[in-house]
Amino acid sequence: MNSTIGLNYIASKGPVWQVHHDSINGDYATGIGIKNTFQVNLEVGVEPRWYWGYKKKYLAGISDLNSGWYLSFPTLFQTTLLNTPEPALKLGLTPNYFQITASISPTLGFRQAISKRWFLEGSIGLGVQDNVGIYKYGNTNIFYIWNPIIIPHCEIKAAYTFK
Repeated sequence: MNSTIGLNYIASKGPVWQVHHDSINGDYATGIGIKNTFQVNLEVGVEPRWYWGYKKKYLAGISDLNSGWYLSFPTLFQTTLLNTPEPALKLGLTPNYFQITASISPTLGFRQAISKRWFLEGSIGLGVQDNVGIYKYGNTNIFYIWNPIIIPHCEIKAAYTFK
């Protein structure tokens, strides 16, 4: 069972928003270009894993850092702490809403120890993600749940363990 808690930094390219005034329909925002954006998220997760043939490798004394094929179910929860300011929508560095993103991705992976503390790992999977949140509209708090979406999951890492 792997567990994580920490900060996650996401840098990407996103739309530049501009507010247009329409005397009949009121103000509305449209995307008119692309700019670099960022987010800092608080992330909490658990990942149960099942390694194929682990008992056999353990009995043979070759089970360094859980090397081998595995099946896992990483479950993550994230909330945004900081984001790119958007003056047209009156957003600052802190979001004007509270949102939790939850995802679970059944994953197939392989881990290989390259020393007593270093390992390489790769995984691929397909999961489901959903967002739940509350935002202020005037003096009203609005609760929402987005429709779940299917997300691919692919990860490659070289890591050091303190075990």
